[in-house]
Formats: sequence, C-alpha cells, structure tokens
Amino acid sequence: MIELYSVSSALTGEILKAANEVSRTLRGKVSLVEYITLPEVGQHVVLRFRLRGEPSNLDGIDTIENMLDRLVGENFWAVIVGEAYRKVDPEFPLDKLPARLEEFSKIVANMPLPVASPPFASKIKEDAQIIRETTPLSPDDWVWEVEVPFNKEENLPIIRIVSAKPRGKELISIGGQEYTVEFLPPGDSYKTLVKVYPLARKSGMALLRYIFEAS
Repeated sequence: MIELYSVSSALTGEILKAANEVSRTLRGKVSLVEYITLPEVGQHVVLRFRLRGEPSNLDGIDTIENMLDRLVGENFWAVIVGEAYRKVDPEFPLDKLPARLEEFSKIVANMPLPVASPPFASKIKEDAQIIRETTPLSPDDWVWEVEVPFNKEENLPIIRIVSAKPRGKELISIGGQEYTVEFLPPGDSYKTLVKVYPLARKSGMALLRYIFEAS
C-alpha cells in the first residue's frame, strides 16, 4: 500500500523528537499545531507552533521564533502561527499577506529557491507524483503543500494544489488515509514565501514580521 511520506510514521517520529526538544527547552511556552511539507517547492518541512500566553511585543515573537529555528535543527523550518501577531497588534494586516508577497516577489525574482537537504527530502518529492497519480492534474498545476494537523485523528490532512482552473474541494484517499484537496489560484506568493524564509532568519525577525517590514 502506497502512502504519502508526508504523513508517515518515519517523518512524524522525527517531528515529534524536535517538538519534544522544543517543549523541554521552552517549558511549554509553545505547542506544535501542525506541519507542512512542500513536495514541489524545495521539499522543506515547516513546523507551525502556537504561543501559549500573551506575547509581549513583536520583538518577543522574533526571539521565540528564532529560538524555535535553532531548536528544531537543520532538517526543519519553524514558524509561529499568525494569531500571535494579532494578540500583540489587533491591526496587524494578516489579511494582506498574499498581496504583500506578490509585491515582494519583484524583489526576490532572481533569487533561487532554497533547496532542502535533509534525508527525507527525496521522499517528500515522491509524494508529488503519488498525488498526481491520484488526483488528475494538468501539466501547469503543481502541488504546493501537504498540511498535517498535529492530531490527525481530529482533522484530515489537506493537500493544496495551485491551479489556473477553479475547482471545489475534493476528498481523496491515499494509502488508507483520507485527505481534503483544496485548489488555490496561481500567483508568485507561494514561491516567494519559500524564498523569504532564510532572509527572515538572517535578519533576526520572525517570518511574517519580516515580510511586512522588509517589502
């Protein structure tokens, strides 16, 4: 039976090790909400954490997100989910993120995508082909991400496809695991988001703050 590596026990086991190290070091200040894999855009794995309690300010979010990045190691990227920004600043323009990324795409147009090098990257890349064999896609469509909730028993993983042809949500099964398939409109924001991550890390800012302040 073929399953996506993105939801495999091999990958989730490595993610749990990283999450446990984060929890031990930060003493429960954050919790892992979900993770995503990027099968056709560099094969990165991004761990998304939620802050527990009220962050003091944007600088505090910067500090914790950079700590997360160091704690999870080179095999993963780590970010704090957007709700933390709204707690600090109710006017933080999260709804304008796609438009801001489209603007940022002009700045990073000639910048190559950062390519993943962890031992599981090649298997994540294979997930794209499995998805293509399960969900008919055109040559111009591409698999943006597989989003996996930390507790897969409560919510289905989501496969997101970038496609110029609007389609409603679909439900598919791969290897006995059900997935919701969502289709997104084309644009530069997806690849720009991947390009910006290492720039944010070099700046010392959290990812979302960097996008709004550097673009």
